[in-house]
Amino acid sequence: MTDHECVELRRLDVRQPLPGEMFRLMLCRNLVFTYFDETLQLETWRRLSAKLSVGGALLVGKHERLPPGATLAPWHPALGIFRAPGGVHT
Repeated sequence: MTDHECVELRRLDVRQPLPGEMFRLMLCRNLVFTYFDETLQLETWRRLSAKLSVGGALLVGKHERLPPGATLAPWHPALGIFRAPGGVHT
């Protein structure tokens, strides 16, 4: 298997049910945590975090903040990168 066969890019509507598999990386920039109201942010956060694999990364806009109670560890918060618990932090 070549490197490009290991990566699959998808464009998903975070307001719709997400696919069944887990994700190692989610890019969700300048949308959910900027324009959604607090209730919808928290609901979307719960759905996204349920699909993020252990040690997986969530990339949001660098000026965005996760909702209160979010359980991701800051990996590089200045760039808006967070990591799911259980991963190896480098």
